[in-house]
Order: sequence, then structure tokens, then C-alpha cells
Amino acid sequence: MLLGVHMIARNEADVLRRCLLSVKSFADEIVVADTGSTDDTAEIAKQCGARVLRVEWQDDFAKARNELLKHARTVWVLMLDADEWAIANEKSGKKLREELKRTTEAALRLPMQHELSAGDAVVPKLTSDAVRLFRADYGFVYYGEIHEQLVRIGTGAGEGRMYDVDGPLSTSGIVIGHDGYVPDTMTRKSKAKRNLRIIKGQLARRPNDPFCLYNLGVTQCQLGQVEAASRTFLQSLDAVEHDAPYRPTLIRDYAKTLISLNRIEAAAELLQKETGIYSDYTDLYWLHGVALQDLQLLPEAKAAYETAIELETIIHKRGALPVSYISEAGASSYRAKSGLGEVLVKLGQLEKALHMYEEALDDRPDWQPALNGLAYAMLLRGAGDAHIRDQLAVYTGEESDNGLRQLARAMCEIGAYRIAMPIWREQSIQGRKGKGLSTDTRLIADALIGTGQYAEAAKLLMMHVQLLGGDEAAALDAALCWWNEGLPLPPITLARIVQAAGTQCTLARFKQIEVVMLGAPIRDEFWQSWLSGSKDSVCEAQLVRRAAAHGMLRLAARLTAAMEKLDITFEQTLYDEGYNEAAAELMLRRFAAKGELARGHWLRLGELLYNNYLFSEALAMFEGGIAAKEEQAAAVTYAAGAKVETKLRMGAASSSLQLALAAVRLSGDPLVSSRGWDGSRYEDDGARLTDAIARLDALGWRTTWNGRQRRRANGEAPEAHFLMYDR
Repeated sequence: MLLGVHMIARNEADVLRRCLLSVKSFADEIVVADTGSTDDTAEIAKQCGARVLRVEWQDDFAKARNELLKHARTVWVLMLDADEWAIANEKSGKKLREELKRTTEAALRLPMQHELSAGDAVVPKLTSDAVRLFRADYGFVYYGEIHEQLVRIGTGAGEGRMYDVDGPLSTSGIVIGHDGYVPDTMTRKSKAKRNLRIIKGQLARRPNDPFCLYNLGVTQCQLGQVEAASRTFLQSLDAVEHDAPYRPTLIRDYAKTLISLNRIEAAAELLQKETGIYSDYTDLYWLHGVALQDLQLLPEAKAAYETAIELETIIHKRGALPVSYISEAGASSYRAKSGLGEVLVKLGQLEKALHMYEEALDDRPDWQPALNGLAYAMLLRGAGDAHIRDQLAVYTGEESDNGLRQLARAMCEIGAYRIAMPIWREQSIQGRKGKGLSTDTRLIADALIGTGQYAEAAKLLMMHVQLLGGDEAAALDAALCWWNEGLPLPPITLARIVQAAGTQCTLARFKQIEVVMLGAPIRDEFWQSWLSGSKDSVCEAQLVRRAAAHGMLRLAARLTAAMEKLDITFEQTLYDEGYNEAAAELMLRRFAAKGELARGHWLRLGELLYNNYLFSEALAMFEGGIAAKEEQAAAVTYAAGAKVETKLRMGAASSSLQLALAAVRLSGDPLVSSRGWDGSRYEDDGARLTDAIARLDALGWRTTWNGRQRRRANGEAPEAHFLMYDR
């Protein structure tokens, strides 16, 4: 017989039939080693024509597989797991058999697709290839209690040594699918805990073994122990040989943990070094782009993304990766292109950004970040909501529920709630439960609020809080919706909101806030003095921010009037939420009344002038902020998270450069340039100044508004008129 399919299985009744039926058409026999199932695994295997062996489980995958190999009756063996299946058709199955008959190789690799999510989002997330096909008569065996490797035992001078078995990629077209890493499956079957037990046993016998350490780090990631995983990966990296086949994947996984832990500079430094070693590994360039973008090094991030995309073209020309790398699906295509699109938007290159988002969607039409990015780029270019919707529908379609939800998500991201809301209605938002509720409720609530349906939004948000718990923002938003309708919170709802809001707000305190929000006077002198003088206003400040974010400016203004210490928060939040005219009005009134501004005010007013090309006035504002007394700054930080003084200095530098550029242009000589020491001319001064300005802007000192905020900044903010004209 030519080909036998071998696998070990334990309590795999839910997936075994899929696996066995996928190979039945081209396998001569199927052998299943049952390692102690208590479900119908053995019976299902027999029903599918498999030969079933009973093998004692000893926490050792290699032992179980080697026991299987003793019972091989075919020339070739295809080794699978029960949570895998062959993605094949009759033609590829026949092609594989013909390949096995004629090849002189002793082993072949098969490509693999690993799914990491379930439900609507089921797509291959990781790709790799592995030696799964090998001749049974060459004496190959497995080594390693877990993540076992196929090896050849040396003879003669190399007797006793183990050599990795490798071979070329099969030309049959068969791919192995795998969904055993889906989190729900990992948890339900306790796979990570089992793996942890086995790996700890390995390390007890082989301390500091870099491969065991690497596998331990992977398992820690699966268990959510990311901090521990980062330390384990570093320990493995310190011990691993440079030519170890898993080292590139170790670098990739270590970089991902660093990014997830917000150690961005460490990740960027690691990837800068390792891309020089693994210059054909697309994932490293993509991750490098992610890290550099997060550090606001936009030109460098652009170059990293472009390299990842270029490598994809090279790979396609070659037909396969030159080295077997584990790769995240889209790392060199739609993920890198979406990242590049974001960078191009920030660099002001809108046409190129639009093109890049469209390319990403050509690669994967349902990629939500690209849909969101395309919508935002079109909004910046001045496209109307209806046109944006139609363009997105080219990719999402309007036939499937998933496509409609993706379309609605993208429209919500740009604040086009009147377009999104009918789509959510079609999706029966009131009946959505479980996973759908947890993923889309916040966007649906935003759409309801954005279209003035506050009572319905409050009910949906409270359902979200009850099901998930602990969502402070959702709880506060629900309260704001009730108050915006002029309604007091029902006692049970009030208690749940206070519980979700955490320790920052007591029940008594929230009741007094409600009195303010409903516009009633506070008659109790104690609460009057407490509200006006309280230094601990974290909960109130958060309410002001949430109210402004949703356009409930009268509520925010009422609470600010009751607690005067909130006025700086309110004024700066107005600007950050796109209400720049109203914010400027209030800030200037403050300056007229008190003769001083907080540093955050100087920064925002300077940026407003800068955005209107009043660079000389902007420079004066930025310099005023730099010179402002520290106590006026009150340790306020800007929305982007950087310290205000740093952004003030960047704004001043950029304004100075803009004034210098204007002077160069006024000279009338397009070829004005500086001379070097030898009399030679450098590049055009105007080009150098433009490049310097672009690099400063790329550092993120200017406010980045989302779609909803951008609409307000562009004048779509009638709800703010009362702050400017009603006094």
C-alpha cells in the first residue's frame, strides 16, 4: 500500500470525523491511536474505516507517535492531528499519490493554515509548513515529549546522534487546515494547561533548553501570561543557537509580546537588528512597521511596511518562501497595506493612502481596518457619506449579514450614524446576544446617540453592562443618555451604574451629580460646598469627557458650572473632540478674565492658529505656553499621551520652519540653496524645510481627530453654538 494516515486522539469526537473524511479518498489506510478517550472517539474512527489502536498516554507525544509508526503497513505516512484536516479535492488527492510514486525524496512538507478565531471571523491567521509526509521504511522517529520533531538516528561515525528530517514542499496542492488554537477550544480541552505540565517536566530534565523555553513562552501566551512569556522568550533567545530553525519565529513572537506590553522601543530595537538577519521574513518587517508607527517614526514605518509588501511580490515570483517561516496571514499584504495607508494619511499623502487601502481590500475585502481606513481617507478628501457607503459596499457587499455589519462599523467609525443606523436596524439589534452584543454594542449605541435616540441607547448600554460588567465608559454613557432625556435614573439602574463605575464614584455622590445634570438647584449647603471645592473629581471629569464625546455639551457645561475645577478639563476636551471654535472662545474668555492660560490651552490655541496658516501667531502661542508657570500647567497631558511641554516645543519648531519656508518662497528663486565648505550646493532649501516640517508633524504633536471629531472641526457642530452665541 502507498499511503497511510496516522494520528493520535483523545476525546476528539467533535472534530475527528471531519479529519478522517478529508483524507479517506486518497489514503490506503487510516490508523488512529486512542490514548484514553472517554467519548465516542474510537467508535467514530471505526465508522470512518480506521484501524484503532489502544495506546497508553504517558505525557509524551513522541512515544505515542512512535508506537503508531510500529504499526505502519504503507510505504508513506501522513501524520495528522484530530483537530486538523486536509483541504483537498479529488484532483489534488490523485496528484499527491502520483507525486509519492515518482519522488526520490524521503520526506515532504505540506503547507498549513492555522485558524485562531471562531464565528464570523474564521479565517486562516497563521501560515506555516511542516514535514508531515515521510517514508515509513527509512527508520524515522519522533523526538520530544511535546512539539515533537521528526528525526533520523545517525549510524556509523554519527551513531546515536539525531538529525532533523526535512524535504521540499509538496506540489500536490493539498493544505492542512488546523483550528486547535482557537481560544475557546484551547480552554474547553485544557490544552494549554496540559502543555504547561509537559513542558515543565521537560525543563526539569533539561534546564535552560532554548526550544523548551520557547514552547513554554508560547504556552504562557495562550494562558494570557504575556509578561511571563516575554521573560521566557528572552531567556530562550539568550540561549538559542543562531541557526536554530525556530529562532525566526521566536523573534516574531517575542516582538509581539513586547508590543502588546507597550514596550515599543524595545520591540523596534529588536526588529531593527533581526530584519538584518532574516531579510526575507515578511512578518518582522510588518511588526517593525507597527512598532515604528507607534513611536511616530512615520517615514521609517513607511519604509518597513513597503519592504514587507515588496517581499510578497518576490515570494510570489519564487512560488514559495525561501525558508519555512511561520507567518501571520496578511503580514505582507492586507495588514502591511492597511498600516501603510494609516501612515500615508498621517503624512498627508491622501491619494496614495486611498490607493493602498483599496489594494488591501483587493487582497481581503472583509478586512475591517482597511474598510475603516478607506472611509476615513475618503472623508478627509471631502467625499459625502452616501458616496463613501457605496464605495465600501463594493468590498463588503450588501447580501450577507457579516458584510452589512462591516459596512455599518466603518460608517460608525467616521461618525456617519444616519447611514449606519438603518443597517443596524436590519441586523435586529434588540435581539443580538452573546458575542455579537459584546463586539458591536458600543458602536450601535454610538449610532443611536448620534441620531438622537438616547433612551434606546441607554437600554442597550445597560444590557451591555449587565452581560459583561465592569465597563465604566458604557455605564457612564448610559447615565448620560438618561439625563440627556431629562430623566432620573431608576434606583436599580443607578446602583448598577455606580457599581460598574468602580471606586471613583459613590452612590451618594452620583445622586448629587444627577441633580446637577437634571438642571435642578442643589439646596443642601454641604453638597454645594463639596461639589464646588472637591479636589477629587475623577468621576466628574470622566463624565464631562464622555458627555463631550457624544455631543451632550449642555450636560458637560452644567457639571462644569457646578464644579469650577472642571473648567480646564471641559475647555480642553471640547478642542480634543473637534469643537475647536467653541473651545477657542472659552479659552480666550478665560484669558481675558484671568490673564493666564494652562499650558494645554496655549498648545491647543497655537495648533488652531497653525492649522489656519497663521504661523507667526501660532509661534507666539507656543512660546507663551513654554514660558507659562508650571503650576498653570497642572501636570495636564495632551490626548496623545505625550507631555504638553514637548508638544509645545514641537509646535514652536514647526512654526519657525514654516516661517523660514515662507521666506525662501518669497525670495522668488526656486533654486535657493546653501553652500557647503567647498562651495558645492546642498539640496534645495525649500525641499529640506518641507522635509523637516513633515518629520516634525510625523512625531504626532498635532491633534489626530477621528471621523466624528473631524466633522465637528469642519463645522458640523450646531450643538456647540450655545457656548458661543447664547451668552
